This record gives sequence, structure tokens and C-alpha cells, in this order.
Amino acid sequence: MYRIFKSIMVMGCISLAMSGMFHSQPSYGYGYGMGNILDHVVEHQMEHAVENRMNGHESSPTNSYSNNGNAPAHKGDLPDPRLTPGAINPNVTQANIMQTICVKGYTKTIRPPAYYTNKLKKEQIAQYGYADTNPKDYEEDHFLDLANGGNPTDPHNLWPQPRNSEWGADKKDALEFVMHEMVCHGEISLKDSQTAILSNWIDAWKVYVPSHPKYRFHGS
Repeated sequence: MYRIFKSIMVMGCISLAMSGMFHSQPSYGYGYGMGNILDHVVEHQMEHAVENRMNGHESSPTNSYSNNGNAPAHKGDLPDPRLTPGAINPNVTQANIMQTICVKGYTKTIRPPAYYTNKLKKEQIAQYGYADTNPKDYEEDHFLDLANGGNPTDPHNLWPQPRNSEWGADKKDALEFVMHEMVCHGEISLKDSQTAILSNWIDAWKVYVPSHPKYRFHGS
């Protein structure tokens, strides 16, 4: 009887261990969650896309050009101007773009640390009053992106942008890439690029993205 009881206890312990192995959540370290990791994946996609263009490769951060710009915008697609009016990086000017934003890897040198944007995202989700409070459903986005001279750390230039929207983070990344390429190729001034994004980035997308197919992603 003792041997039978001991066998049952051993099998039970093994079962519990296996259950924990398959049902425990992965740990990403202090201050990280899946939403935070996705934010940095998107940021690195933008950086690699800009660098690829500088190296002569045709690429952009996204292939999300599925609609023709006729999808309606919803609340949350544009930041609240009272909370997120945008802010310009005073260290980037038209005179020095070839030494700053048009230099390969420049945005990596000024991007704020994850612990800063992670904390700010949670605070701003509450400030915006979103019904969905799950951080993974938002990208803590620079309203005026770093590649177009946006301020890296000013809270007025960061906002929790919804991912699950027709006019979500992927669309905005596409616009940012096009505007950056236009600025660095002398097709538009830095100021005009910044004004277009800050005035209404969705309207800017409709004007500039479809009309600049050479800056689109052509691969998978």
C-alpha cells in the first residue's frame, strides 16, 4: 500500500510540474510586457527601413497599404491636442539634417529608454480615458517621429496610439517613412514635413503616401 501511495504522489508532482511548464507566462524582465516588446519591434523596423534606403535598398517599415485612404478615422486615431500637441527636437534643423536625421542610425542615439516609455504609456492610457486599458493594445508613439525631428522625451510628443485600427500604428509608420525620405531627398522642407504630420497625420497620409510609391515596400 505504501508503494502504491508513493507512486501516486510522484506522478502527481510530475503532473503539476508539467502543468506549470506549459501554462506559466514568459518573463520578459522588469518593466516589460508583450506590448512593450512590440513597441520596440516597430521602432527597429522603422530604423532598419531608413537604413536600408540609405544603403540603396528599396524598403519601408510596413507593407500596410491595403486601402486607398478612404477608411474613416475614429476617436483615438488622432492624439488629443490638449494632451499631445507634439514637440520638436530643437537639436534638429533644416541646416543640419544631413548631420542628424539623415544619418544612418541617428534615431538610435536619441531614442528614450524602454522603462521611460513603458511607465508613460500606462499613465497616458489613463489620461486618455481609453476603455481598453491593456498596454499591449497600444504603441507608445512619438506623435512627431524622431526621424522627422520629433522631441524624443517630451511627454507632449508621446501618446498611446491604438494598434487595432484601420488608421493605426502601421499606417502612421508608413507616413513617417515617406516624409523622412522626402526630407532627406530635398522633396519637402523639414518644417513642412513636421507641419503636415502635426496638423493631421491621416490627411497627410492620404496626400503623400499614395503619391510616392517609390518609397513603398515591394517585398514580403
